[in-house]
Amino acid sequence: MSVFAPGFDAQILPAFGGMALEEVTGEHVERWLAGMERKASTRTKALVLLRGIFKRAHKVYRLTSNPASDVERPSLSRSGDIEVFSPEEVWALARAASSEQDGAIFLTAAFTGLRAGELLALRWRDVDFAGSLVRVRASYAGGALTTPKSGRVRSVPLAPEVATALAKLSRREPFTGDDELVFAGAAGSFLDGSALRRRYKAALKRAELRPLRFHDLRHTFGTRMIAKADIRRVQEWMGHADIQTTMRYLHYAAGRGRAACGGGVSGRGPGCRARAPGRFSRRNSMTIRARVEDQQGRTVELTAERWVHIAESHPDIRSLSDVVLRAVQMPDHWARGRSGNEEWYYLKTDAPSA
Repeated sequence: MSVFAPGFDAQILPAFGGMALEEVTGEHVERWLAGMERKASTRTKALVLLRGIFKRAHKVYRLTSNPASDVERPSLSRSGDIEVFSPEEVWALARAASSEQDGAIFLTAAFTGLRAGELLALRWRDVDFAGSLVRVRASYAGGALTTPKSGRVRSVPLAPEVATALAKLSRREPFTGDDELVFAGAAGSFLDGSALRRRYKAALKRAELRPLRFHDLRHTFGTRMIAKADIRRVQEWMGHADIQTTMRYLHYAAGRGRAACGGGVSGRGPGCRARAPGRFSRRNSMTIRARVEDQQGRTVELTAERWVHIAESHPDIRSLSDVVLRAVQMPDHWARGRSGNEEWYYLKTDAPSA
C-alpha cells in the first residue's frame, strides 16, 4: 500500500479498506468526504487520489464505473473572513433541532469548540461535570476512530448551558455508561456524520438562519473565547498546533468587533463578521485601546498618534495581529491586560508623558 500518495493510509484506507471496489458508490464517497475533518485543500487531494485509484482500476481491471468522478470537490475559501453565530442564533438552532440530542450537539459545538468528529467520539467519561471540563481524547470520521487532529488529548471548559444539556441527556436510558457515547446512534453506535450535517442544514432552514457550515459553530467558540482568555489558552482549548491559526480570532477581541460579538461564551449580541485590520495610520480609527508603560512603571494611554509612533518605531508591526504575536513571542517586552470589556496591550519601553 506504500505505493500510494500520503493520505491513503490515513484517509482512504480506513473508510474503504474493507470494501470491494465494485461495492463503493457515489453516496459512500460523498459521506466519506463530508465526514472528513480536514481543511478543504486536504479533502480535495484525498478525493483526487481516490478518483485516480478508480481510474487505474478501470484501466487495469475493467471496473465499469468511477464512483468518485461525479463527486464535487470541496470549495476552497478565498476570503480571510470568518462567519460565526450570535448566541441567539445558536439557541434558535438548538430549538429547531429535530431531537434533544441534536440540540445538545449544536450547543456543545458552539460553546466548547469541539470538531464534528470529536463530538461523535465523545464518551461520558470525558465529561467532567464536577470539574466543569470536557476532555477531548478521540475523533470519529470516515468510519474510523482516531486521535484528535492535533494528536494530543486536551481539556475544554464546560459551559453551564452545555452542562445542563448534557445532564438531561445523561438521564436517558440506555447508553449512559462511562465508556458509552454521549451522542449515540442506533444501538449505541457512532452517529453518521453526513446524516448529522443534513439534519443541521434542515434545522438552519427551520430557524431561518444564515446557511453557515457546521464547522462555523466551532469558530463561534473561538471568537468568544479570544475575548475572555489568553491566546495561548485559547490555542490549547481549540487544539490548534500552530498559534497562527488561533490568531485569526484576534480581530474579534477589538472594539467594534467585541461589541458586536457580545460578552462571554453565550452572551447576547448580533452575528459577527471580521476582517483583518489595516495598517496603522493617523486616519485609522483603531478598534483597540492600548497603553504603554515607561521604565518607571508609569502607564499612559496610547492615542491613535502614539499607535503610529509605535508602528514607525517598529517597522515589522503592521497590524493588531503583529502586535499580539510579538506580545506572545516576547513576553519580556509586552504584557496584556483587561479592563471590563476593553483589551489593553502594554509595551514595556520609554513612553512620552500624557
